[in-house]
Amino acid sequence: MSLQVNCDGCDLPFAVGELTFLVDYGNHECRYCPPCAEMYESWRTLTTIEEARRQREFDLWQLENRPKVPLKRMPIDFPTVKRGKGPPVILG
Repeated sequence: MSLQVNCDGCDLPFAVGELTFLVDYGNHECRYCPPCAEMYESWRTLTTIEEARRQREFDLWQLENRPKVPLKRMPIDFPTVKRGKGPPVILG
């Protein structure tokens, strides 16, 4: 007899081996049966697309409003920096 655990999506009992354990944002864990796991992945895909759309919208807003800030330089005025692994480079 296998251990039965309720799915966090539909609250029906399933054997532990049938459940998918998902961790979202590194803090929240859910146990989903196969149909609920599929639904969640579909929702996650949509939220990722929406997140990218809103980020682009925010980036454009920042660029549009940058001239209103009287600072000579702000981080968005510089090119994107790709950080590598290892100790940081100290300038100056």
